[in-house]
Amino acid sequence: MSQYFNSMLTWIEATKFAGRIKPITSSIDGVVRIDMSQDRRSSLGKVLTELANDPEVDQELLYQTFPDLFRGFMASNVRELPILSWLRQFSYGSLLVEFTSTLSQLYDMPFSAYDNGLLTTTLAGLEAITGKSYADAKDLLDKNKIIDAYQSGNDFFGDIINFGLTVSGFRAMDQLMKTTTMNAVYKRLTRVSQYYNLDGTLNLNKLEKAPKRVQAEVRRTATQLIKYMPESQVMPSRLPEFIQALRTEEGKRNETQHDLIKGMLVTVLAETQPLNALRQPILPTENANFRGVYTMKSFMVTQLDAARTRMLDDVFSTESTKEQRLRGMKELIKLMTFFVMLGVPVDLIKDLLVGRMGYMSDYVFNSMVRVFGINKFMFYSVRNEGIGQAAMDFVTPVPLARVVDTSNQMSQIMQGTKTSMESGIWRTTPFSDLWYYRTDTEKEKMKRQMRRRETGDTEGVLKLFDVASPRPVGITRDMIGI
Repeated sequence: MSQYFNSMLTWIEATKFAGRIKPITSSIDGVVRIDMSQDRRSSLGKVLTELANDPEVDQELLYQTFPDLFRGFMASNVRELPILSWLRQFSYGSLLVEFTSTLSQLYDMPFSAYDNGLLTTTLAGLEAITGKSYADAKDLLDKNKIIDAYQSGNDFFGDIINFGLTVSGFRAMDQLMKTTTMNAVYKRLTRVSQYYNLDGTLNLNKLEKAPKRVQAEVRRTATQLIKYMPESQVMPSRLPEFIQALRTEEGKRNETQHDLIKGMLVTVLAETQPLNALRQPILPTENANFRGVYTMKSFMVTQLDAARTRMLDDVFSTESTKEQRLRGMKELIKLMTFFVMLGVPVDLIKDLLVGRMGYMSDYVFNSMVRVFGINKFMFYSVRNEGIGQAAMDFVTPVPLARVVDTSNQMSQIMQGTKTSMESGIWRTTPFSDLWYYRTDTEKEKMKRQMRRRETGDTEGVLKLFDVASPRPVGITRDMIGI
């Protein structure tokens, strides 16, 4: 009975959102068109009607784009093939069920520090830890969809992975980071609301008297609010209502005001995190069997897109002016600074936890380029395998890469060319980080690496790291007794 009510509620809400009739699309001379007269009473229909009548909207682009968006909105929740689901979950189990993966979620914080301020993010984190946050991820988000916006399977293997993610603290850390980010946004919005009139317009007289740093924050936030709460002929802007909600004391807000504010917090969070399928490409959204193509890459792609809209377009666009490029470079350096400030301590703690020697130049470089989804290990791949194979490894779907690597490792063991420790197959087991690097085999590797770096016996780009940090960070070396 509960399943029946759930399906009925889903159908009713879907109808209110998109209408009862699927939009009719056609192709004329290769150009996809959509019948704009379908279900104008629906929320989506009203927006579509407004866009179709807006002279500033590129109508050809609208005709070509909307069918894909509609399919993304209304994609059915189909299940992928069991074997593909197993491969995807195997990659989760072999990569994420580690305490180091749990700590890696702290890399969420640089974007929050960039958008909301380092002090604001720190205070929001403390409130999240002590349970004093205004918005809680457990109440606003689906706690089961913490990876790639897709929920893991309910089979036995999926249950094991979910148990591992819980034991390792991955779920708790995921919720903590989301809660921290949302509350940092809340603090910024509340702060900025003091420079608005209750009718939703900026109080320019008050703003002009504020410090330049505050003026920049207010104007940046104002642009963001206009984007999410635009004025239109079909639906008036909710910005005045939103400002009034922010200006109302927290304990005196009604339910509508709370919902309006928290809805905005989730929306802003989705800028830097893949919260739902709409942050994924259309292909895996429409066909569940293609989810593995995007596995473990969604967070990187989402953050890269966030960096693109904030500063990369200004830096690399051929249409950018000199002033825009300078502004973009300044903002990129600011973002990278936060990545270094927060990334270096996290990487150091991870190395101390697993017993691995670390080098300061590696920490700094990996933190700086993390937003682009690359790291120093890729230079090793280029040197050892060639740039073509390294590029192929980078774009290969993670589930497929994990299966290929594991198969190769098993083959080496069966052929007797390597022992199980030398092959690295134990790295695929959950919680292997806690003991793997403390084995004699790995210690010998770290000793050889240390000698190479101290003697400068490295070529190419990798030599730059040796020159910058020829010796490991002392505490990481002392922890493993080398």
